[in-house]
Amino acid sequence: MEEIIQKYGYIIYNRGVEYYKNKRVQQVLKFKNKLYGKVIGNFVYDVIVDLKSLESRCSCPYGHNCKHGVATILGYMNNEYVDVDKIVDGLKKVDKEKLFNFILEKIGRNPEFALNFVGLLDDVSELSYIYKQVKNKLLTYIAIMKSGTYIDKNTAKEIGNFLLENKNFLSK
Repeated sequence: MEEIIQKYGYIIYNRGVEYYKNKRVQQVLKFKNKLYGKVIGNFVYDVIVDLKSLESRCSCPYGHNCKHGVATILGYMNNEYVDVDKIVDGLKKVDKEKLFNFILEKIGRNPEFALNFVGLLDDVSELSYIYKQVKNKLLTYIAIMKSGTYIDKNTAKEIGNFLLENKNFLSK
């Protein structure tokens, strides 16, 4: 606890404790050396905590090392988290056909889910329409950045998410 107080300060730490006690932590996922949390404030905020440094980033106006980060850490410390590393290890053991059928079921409920796998395909020629959409959106973001226009936090997050969601597709 002392390390968290030192990193976040006493006031923010206490606010985070209150958020945790009041059950405002919706979810904590641990993947590799990071925690990914969802904490209810004025909105539902997305939190990422580096477990090595305990530094946090948050979608709240404060932005980093905030009460939402403290609440996420407390959820983890109290074993109220999902260990994604264990899920990934389990997926390695799942039969290929069973995994394929699971993916097909997900695509059946939400066809957009299929776009997550585009970057794995060798031939994307039939996907030229999607490629054009992704390329145009990327060029729009590049133009915004080149223009020197101020990019607010939401737009920066949108650009980051776009790049992450399309990284396999963009690498083709």
